[in-house]
Amino acid sequence: MTFCLHATAEATPFVYPDSYERSRSEIVRGFYPKESRFIVLPMDMTKMNAGKVEARDQRQHAELAALRDAAYPKAVIPFAAVDPRQDNIVEKTIALIEQNDFRGLKLYPPTGYHPDDRRL
Repeated sequence: MTFCLHATAEATPFVYPDSYERSRSEIVRGFYPKESRFIVLPMDMTKMNAGKVEARDQRQHAELAALRDAAYPKAVIPFAAVDPRQDNIVEKTIALIEQNDFRGLKLYPPTGYHPDDRRL
């Protein structure tokens, strides 16, 4: 099975009555069979003009790669957030795919670009 999740800026631990803390990823994993895999889709919100962005795309990509490498190497399938308005987006995306083993792209035109943008 493969599920699709949106990445969050940081995994904030939940505190249970018995003071046992678990990360969001551990909680989510508990709802699915052990062999489940997850496609994680970060989003580049920096060009939306909707307030301060907590985690820019580079940080989201680094956190996603770390999550995959350290915690769930066979379960997490990372995708790269791509916004054609970002500087050097083609080179950055190629590096994520070739050097960091990202497996796909997350395009989200509602952030302010057209899906047929020539830079894509």
